[in-house]
Amino acid sequence: MYTDDTAIFTQNIYNRNIIERLQNYVIRLETWLNDWKIKVNASKSACLLLTRQRCTGNLPHVNIFKQPVPWVTEYKYLGLILDTKLNFAKHIRSTHQKAAGMRSTLNCLISPKSKLALRHKVLLYKAILRPFMLYASPIWVSYSPEPSPDPSVTHLKRLHTFQNIQLRRAANAPWFVRNEVLHKDLNVPPLLDFIKKQSENFFNWLPQISNESIREIPAYDNSIPSSSKRPRAVLNHSYQHFPALKRMRMS
Repeated sequence: MYTDDTAIFTQNIYNRNIIERLQNYVIRLETWLNDWKIKVNASKSACLLLTRQRCTGNLPHVNIFKQPVPWVTEYKYLGLILDTKLNFAKHIRSTHQKAAGMRSTLNCLISPKSKLALRHKVLLYKAILRPFMLYASPIWVSYSPEPSPDPSVTHLKRLHTFQNIQLRRAANAPWFVRNEVLHKDLNVPPLLDFIKKQSENFFNWLPQISNESIREIPAYDNSIPSSSKRPRAVLNHSYQHFPALKRMRMS
C-alpha cells in the first residue's frame, strides 16, 4: 500500500489475512494522521498484491478514513515500476523507451555526422543515456520479465544491445569493428559488467545503513537454492558477451 512515498508492507500466504493486517494498521495510522492534521487522498493511494497466483478474484478494499483504496496491477514507487509478479517487465520496457527518447533528443550531438569530439560524445552517453537505463539496476537486474530460452537475460540483452548501438554510432564504426574493440578503445565497460560493479558497490554499502528494516534482511547465502531470486544473486553471475549474450552461474 502506497501513500506518496510511504509504503506499508505485510505478507501472508492467505490474501484475507494480508488485507486484515493492512486494515488494522491503517486504523492505527488514522489516529496518527488526525493528531498531526494530515489528510490522505485515498484515490491517489494504491494497494498492490505481490503474488504468483494467476487469479486472485475480487479483493475487498482497504479503507482509509472510510474511503476505499483501489487495487492496482502495477505502481510506480520512487521511480521504480512494480508489478504483481515483481519481474520488472514494465519498468524495463519503460526504461528502454525513455533512453531511446533521450537518444533522439541528443541525436544531433552524438550522430555519426556530428562534429563533436568523440570523447565528448562518450561523455554524453555516460552522463545522460546510461543513467536513464540503469536506474535502480541492482534491484531489477537479477529478475526476468518475459519467457525466453534463457529468460534471466532477455531484458539485459535489450539494454546491452542499446549501448552497443550508441557507441557504434558515436564512433561511426564500420560493420567489421567488433563490439569489444569499441568498449576497449572508448574506455566504456560492457553494460553487464558495469551493472555488476555498480551492484557490488551498492550491496557493500548496505551494511553501513542504520535503517532497521534493512538490517533485518536475512543474510545472503549462495548455497540456498532460493537465493538465486534475490537481487544480490547478480554478483554470482559471470557474463559472456561475445558473440552471444549469456549468463552463467559461477560455482
